[in-house]
Amino acid sequence: MKKILNLTVIITIITAGLLFSGCDKENVSSSDSIKYGTSFGMCAGYCNNELTVKQSGVQLIRRKNGGPETKTCQKSLTEEQWKQIIDKIDFAKFSKLNAVYGCPDCADGGAEWIEIQRGQTKHKVTFEYHGEPEALKGYIADLRQQMASFEDCK
Repeated sequence: MKKILNLTVIITIITAGLLFSGCDKENVSSSDSIKYGTSFGMCAGYCNNELTVKQSGVQLIRRKNGGPETKTCQKSLTEEQWKQIIDKIDFAKFSKLNAVYGCPDCADGGAEWIEIQRGQTKHKVTFEYHGEPEALKGYIADLRQQMASFEDCK
């Protein structure tokens, strides 16, 4: 009887581990957000761009250098587009990246950044324009494509 009880406990623990192992998955979930931006400090016009991607949609805010002017544009995002972006992100790996790579916007070369929020945790990585760390190459093209899709927000 004792062996059956021990076996039952072991099976219960293993089953619980299998059922809840998804809770530890380090990917971005549908309630989180991804922000991506570009900036050029010595540029005239709308040179600071911030894209916010959530399951509910995408928003682009363009800020003018030297003034308070902003332009805001929004669009919906299909479930497939959202899934395509978040499925590529491993938050555990992303959160271990350095905060800064290279010399962003030095000599007006421009800067890019990605900030991912998962629950209450945020991590932001800034890097030279088109000089992303290797770990970001898997999904930065999707974010750049999302930003480029706002052609009417100029």
